[in-house]
Order: sequence, then C-alpha cells, then structure tokens
Amino acid sequence: MVASVYLLSTVLYLQTNRLAANVERAVILKFPIDDQIPFVRFFVLPYYAWFALVAAVFLWLVFDRRQNRRVYRHTTAIVLAMVLSTLIFLVYPTHVPRPVITGQDWLSRLVLMIYAADEPYNCFPSLHVAVAAIKGMTLFRYGPRRIWFRILTVLLVVLIMLSTVLIKQHYVPDLVGGLALALICDVISRRLFPDRIIERSFLPA
Repeated sequence: MVASVYLLSTVLYLQTNRLAANVERAVILKFPIDDQIPFVRFFVLPYYAWFALVAAVFLWLVFDRRQNRRVYRHTTAIVLAMVLSTLIFLVYPTHVPRPVITGQDWLSRLVLMIYAADEPYNCFPSLHVAVAAIKGMTLFRYGPRRIWFRILTVLLVVLIMLSTVLIKQHYVPDLVGGLALALICDVISRRLFPDRIIERSFLPA
C-alpha cells in the first residue's frame, strides 16, 4: 500500500515534468549568486546518493518493527511534498538552462544520464531537496542517537542539497523552496500522526 503511493506520486511528477516541457511560459527563477556558482561534476555523486537515501529510509521504516506506524507519518510528508510541489509546477512552471557537457569522463557521463532522464523543468521548489530533507529529519529523529550518526546524516543531506545547484539541476531559490516545503510537510504529517498515536501503536519487542 505504502509502496503504491510512492509509485503513484512518482508517476505524477514525471507526467508533470513532461507537461511543463511544453509550457512556453516557464520562467528562469534565480538569484544573482547563481551566476557565480560553478558547475562541479563531482557533486553528481551526492546527487545520486539521494536514490540510496530514499530507498534505505523507506525499507528501514517498513522492516524495523520498532518503527511501526512511523512509516505512515513519513510517507504522508513525502506524498504531501510531491502533491504540493506538483501544484506549484503547474501554476508556476520554471526552467533551468543546463550547461553543455563536453567531457567524456565517467562523472560527466553520470551527469548526462541525469539530464537525459529528467527534463530541466519542475524546478521550484526542488523536490530532490524536499525529499532529502524529510528523509534526513526522519533519520535524525528516529535513528540511532549516536553523535557520529547524526553528523553523517546532516552531512549527507547537506551534500545532496548542494549537489542540486552544483550540477546545475536547480538554482538557489529552488533549494530554499524545497527546504521550506519539507519543513511544512513535516509539520503537517506530525499533526496528522501525533506521537501519542505513534507510540500507542508500537508492537511488543
């Protein structure tokens, strides 16, 4: 059931992306600093790390019995982010012009794979940033309380966020918008699934 919701939301995003590609009114939303940010192909690695983070947190919540209904709270936040961002994409389509990649090294090829799979639309807010932030908040809140784990979690999420602008998938306003969207969806999901419901639903160890 939860996996089906994820899949449906992803299909919705992809369809919206294709639709936005045909919208002539798509605007370029950026800050002056965006023109100063270089293209750094190395950051394609943390960009790809997003996919591992998404899968790892989802599987952990599903298969760790101690988490129980936390997966519903988490999934609610993710789906809300997808739905709200999709509405924004339709009402306010944005576009990020991409640089010409001429390198033949493996990092450049990884960037080109991203460019080929994802149209340069659906930019504000960055769903890549929003989902990474929600995943990070979930790990920080419910994962191991060891300081090294929390530091690594924050570091990974920050690197993923930076990667969106450093491989020219997004501009800074997209990053800020994605982070704001994540915080809003996290608050809403916590209100829909308050701690008293989550804790009461725990199964015995």
